[in-house]
Amino acid sequence: MSPDPTTTTVGTGPSGPAPRVLLSDPAGLFTTLARLALPPGSYVICGSAALYVRGLRAHLGDLDVLATGRAWDIVTRLGAPRPAPSGHGRLIDHPAAAIEFTDRWTPGWDTHHLIASADLIDGLPFMRLGDVLAWKQTARRPKDLPDIAAIHRLRQVWSGRPAAARTVPTVSSDKEPTMGMFFGRNTGSRSYTYTAELAGKLTRKGANTSTGAGHLLAYMSGTLGGDERTLCPEEAEQAARSIEQAAKKLSRGDRRIAEQIAADARAAADARRPWTIG
Repeated sequence: MSPDPTTTTVGTGPSGPAPRVLLSDPAGLFTTLARLALPPGSYVICGSAALYVRGLRAHLGDLDVLATGRAWDIVTRLGAPRPAPSGHGRLIDHPAAAIEFTDRWTPGWDTHHLIASADLIDGLPFMRLGDVLAWKQTARRPKDLPDIAAIHRLRQVWSGRPAAARTVPTVSSDKEPTMGMFFGRNTGSRSYTYTAELAGKLTRKGANTSTGAGHLLAYMSGTLGGDERTLCPEEAEQAARSIEQAAKKLSRGDRRIAEQIAADARAAADARRPWTIG
């Protein structure tokens, strides 16, 4: 996937103005990372952040970043490397943010593969979902089990397996906008109910290329469970763009519904209000 140049501005350097980062970033972790201006192709964001950015986790506590070459050289300016507790590689903690840098991932993982195969989402490189799943299945810590289940549910949707519909009540236009308006749109005598099957089709056509679209599709497919997420107006705009592009590749019936989703997303962006999923 390729980044959208309007979503993330990277390259201002540690002393420059804060770069614009579209990703939901309440703790400022992605912005802090972007300010380092690490060269593309020399680092990848691993671990649970790769789930958060795809809408599979509701909260993000820290970032694990695998860096090599020029990126690692920049990171060493933040502090002296220390041996990893596992004895595999070296670690550097960001002095002002919950970001841990390492020059090697856990044993058995090839650094070049993880960096070269990264998915670009809103301009930042993230560990591929299949690799996250393999890593968590190997570690299989108690905290990994919900993540493994969420990934499996999403992969079922992507593979086209039957999945339950996600039904949301209709919301009248005079109420505060919520993500329910995406899924139960009152249009006179009809209301639309969007399903995990449609989410899978949109994903396979390339809609999952931005944070906003990722959270929207995760909600449609049911992988967010009962957690709530909020899309900022910029994320709603990104969701609209991603879904509009993917909708062009769908059959007429699916395309009509997808275009309506995109229109609702754009309306949320134009309203300049946050929209809550759930």
